[in-house]
Amino acid sequence: MQCDQIYRNRKNRQYCKGKNIRISDPPLGRKKKDKNLKQQIKQDAVERIEVERMFGLGKRRYGMSLIMEKLPKTTLAAVALSIMVMNLDKILKSILLCLCFIMLKTLNFIKYKKNRIYISKL
Repeated sequence: MQCDQIYRNRKNRQYCKGKNIRISDPPLGRKKKDKNLKQQIKQDAVERIEVERMFGLGKRRYGMSLIMEKLPKTTLAAVALSIMVMNLDKILKSILLCLCFIMLKTLNFIKYKKNRIYISKL
């Protein structure tokens, strides 16, 4: 489970341990010299950074910071719509990129030489 450092207390650790949930944080006590544990903590941090980055992008660019609904159901619906718009934007960007590539290829602006792509001047 990815969680902020403030939630990594003994009570939450015991609860998660009882439910067989792995928390992505270093264990309490003296540090052990275990490379696998160190790699797992680093990988968890990378994944957590990616999640936080997407939430920040949603707040900045897609208006998630402007959600003012009062009921929990409407708040969840607004968040779900924002995430859906983020996904649609990503899909549309990739479709546009493919269409531009196909268009340039058909107009012979792109040439292939020895497994490399060259774009000729207009």
